[in-house]
Amino acid sequence: MNYFQPVALAVIKKKDEYLFTLRVDTYKDLNGKWQIPGGGVDFGETPIEALHREVREELGIEVTVLQENPQVKTIMRKNWQGILLCYLCEMKDTTAKIVLNEEATEWKWMSLEELRAQESIPGCVDMVEKM
Repeated sequence: MNYFQPVALAVIKKKDEYLFTLRVDTYKDLNGKWQIPGGGVDFGETPIEALHREVREELGIEVTVLQENPQVKTIMRKNWQGILLCYLCEMKDTTAKIVLNEEATEWKWMSLEELRAQESIPGCVDMVEKM
């Protein structure tokens, strides 16, 4: 069965760095790679609502959306197509403790140059560059 999903992503910026998480995934091509926090938009919620929900679930923090109009990217895999909606954000409380859920093993602030030197989810670097 083929699956189509809108995905809201939070490109969280602090000075010249962005917050990334190290993904845990049963899909081996994505497991152990750096990613932008976020996730699928559930039926009945807006992308911005999904973004806030996913950031709370994955990081335990609140963000402020700095750009209401997202960067959009399409990703295709064998049986899945995602429309990625990337929003530039910042932490509401820069002293808040980041608490990861089971979807990631680490988090890290990285510059774009640092991210380029890491293994990341396909399209991750491109999305941050366009912000």
